[in-house]
Amino acid sequence: MKKAFVTLVLLLAICTSILAGTMAVYTTQLEIGSGSVVAKEFIFLGEGAESFGQNVKIAPTETVNWNFSVKNYDGSYITETDLYYKLEFFVSKTEGKIKAIEPLIISIKDGAGNLIKSIETNEGEGSAIVYGTFPLSNEGQSEAYNVEVYWPSTDNDINFAGHDYGTSINVTAIASQIPFGGSEPGGGGPGSGEPGGGDIPEEPEDSGIVVRYRSTEPYNDIFYYDITIVNNSGITLRNWEIMFDCEDSLVIGWPTNFQVLSGYPNYHIKHPEYWKDIKNGESVQFGGNATGTGNRPITSVKIIVDGNVIYDNIVPICEYNLNELSY
Repeated sequence: MKKAFVTLVLLLAICTSILAGTMAVYTTQLEIGSGSVVAKEFIFLGEGAESFGQNVKIAPTETVNWNFSVKNYDGSYITETDLYYKLEFFVSKTEGKIKAIEPLIISIKDGAGNLIKSIETNEGEGSAIVYGTFPLSNEGQSEAYNVEVYWPSTDNDINFAGHDYGTSINVTAIASQIPFGGSEPGGGGPGSGEPGGGDIPEEPEDSGIVVRYRSTEPYNDIFYYDITIVNNSGITLRNWEIMFDCEDSLVIGWPTNFQVLSGYPNYHIKHPEYWKDIKNGESVQFGGNATGTGNRPITSVKIIVDGNVIYDNIVPICEYNLNELSY
C-alpha cells in the first residue's frame, strides 16, 4: 500500500511538471524604433503695401505708381513645396465718391517694367488676374510687380474733376500648393476620383494664354497647319507642354526636335530642349502637314508647366481653309 502511494505521488509530480511546461511560453520585447513627421514650410508673403497711398491726387497727363512683390520665404525659412499664386486686381469707385475716374488707364507690369496686362474697365470699374509660380527650390524666390495709374488727356476730363470723383485699386493674393484649375502633383484632377483630387480653385477665363490654330484648304485631304501659343499670363511657362484633341491627323514638321508624347487623336507635345521656356510676352509656334478635312478644331487644350497642368480651360482661336499660312 505504501509503495502504491509513493508511486501515485511520483506520477502526479511528473504530470504536474509536464503540464507546467506546456503552459509556459517564451516572450520578449524589442525596441524597433520611433518616428515622427513635421509639416513642410509653406510661406507666401507680400512686401510693398506701404507704397499704396490713399487719396493720392492725380490730374490729366499724370501717373501714379505703386510697387509690391511676393515671395516664398521668410528669412532662412523657404517654402518646401511648389507654390502657385494668383494676384487679383479690383478697380472700383472710392467709397464716398459719386463715380470712379473713368479716363484712367491702369496697367500691371513686372519688375522690369514690361506690361503684363491693362485692366479693362466699364465706367471706371473692372478687374484682372495675374498668375505666378515658385517651383520647388532650395533658394528663396520673389517676383516684383508695378501698378501704374495713368490719366491720359481726353476731351471730357473736366467731367471728372474735383473731390466727387475717385478710384480705388485693391490687390489681393492667393497661394496654393497645387495649380489653379489644374491637378495636384502625383494625383488626379478636380473631381476625377483619383488620389490628389478635391476642391481646387477654378481657373478664370482670362488666364492670359492664347492658343491659335490655323489650317489651309485641303487638297486630296492634305493640308498645312500651325499652332501658336502666346503667353501673356505674367509668368514664365517653364518646361512647357501642350495637350489637345483633334480629329485630323497632324504631323509636326517644324521646328525640329519637338517631342511627340502621344499623337492622333489625343495629342501631347513637349518643347524641344532649345525652347524650354516661354517668357511672359513671348510666343512659340510649330506646325507641319496634316491629313483630314482641315476644318476640325483643336479642343480640350491644356498647358503644362513644370509637369503640372496649370491652364486647362483654354478656348483656342481656330481658322480654317486659308489660302496660305502667312507669317
